[in-house]
Amino acid sequence: MAERPDGQAAVPRPLLEVAGLVTEFPVYRGRVQAVAGISFSVDRQEVVGLIGETGCGKSVAALSVMRLIRAPGRIVAGRIVFDEADVLSLAEKRMRRIRGRGMAMIFQRPMSSLDPVFTLERQFSDLVRFHFRVPRKEARRIAVSSLQAVALPDPESLLNCYPHELSGGMQQRTMIAMALACDSSLLIADEPTTALDVSVQLQILKLIQDIMNGTKMSAILISHDIGVIGSMCDRVYVMYAGQMVEHGPVREVITRPAHPYAECLINAIPRSDSAKRSLTHIRGEVCDPLLPPTGCRFHPRCPLATVECSEQAPSMVEVGMRHSAACLKTDEILSGRGM
Repeated sequence: MAERPDGQAAVPRPLLEVAGLVTEFPVYRGRVQAVAGISFSVDRQEVVGLIGETGCGKSVAALSVMRLIRAPGRIVAGRIVFDEADVLSLAEKRMRRIRGRGMAMIFQRPMSSLDPVFTLERQFSDLVRFHFRVPRKEARRIAVSSLQAVALPDPESLLNCYPHELSGGMQQRTMIAMALACDSSLLIADEPTTALDVSVQLQILKLIQDIMNGTKMSAILISHDIGVIGSMCDRVYVMYAGQMVEHGPVREVITRPAHPYAECLINAIPRSDSAKRSLTHIRGEVCDPLLPPTGCRFHPRCPLATVECSEQAPSMVEVGMRHSAACLKTDEILSGRGM
């Protein structure tokens, strides 16, 4: 760790810093800002959660970080710094080196990421040799070692298989193995258990957790399940309608939410004492991204909303140590709990 001029140790920079990110897509009625000015960071060896309902912009944010937004969609504003490199100014050739080696992404449906016409060995070999310039024999050794690390049986034989010959859980483990093979610094897991059996979901989540505990990797875990986020992440960012509405240490946000949307997500989780209380649901639907409401975007669904909420867009305010929320009623929410 470097020292400042005053002799004190400088605070290390985050592995990933995103500031004011805006990503939009043209549609026949205009332009949709799927991500509307969000900012977040990931420290080294930290697991950060992104949570929100379907359509709130989580996956678009992740694809923007990887610079994988396909035309006609485009990043129109903001800054993305990964390991002190300005991602948005890099040439595509340099960016291809960062994808896979610097940061890797596992998607909701791994079959869409694995090439159906090539064996796993070919795909592993191409990936490893692109980043490390090693002979095929060494690439195969790395592939076998990586498959063993994710507890896949008989990796030697598995390399001869095509993706369609694997179950969904095995495909997802293969994607994680590819991230390990390239010794990535940042793993982005976008709803990694979607469409998997419940028992397989638990296995995949435990595998990701074990990898985070046993390596120096950082991770972004994207989910709509706050129970998963609470059990695996250090910090969490809550997204709604393309914006960040709350962020902080995961236990702090879960036990002391300062935004009504975060509180609604938490209260919708079934618990062991659910017989003693009724589950709540969030009324209405996520707003039209083409015509978001004025003021706070959550106000049409918020149980605490007033006329002021429909007129004034809230800004992030600090409510605790590294804990902030964007709500005009933050003081009212926290004081209502006697805090």
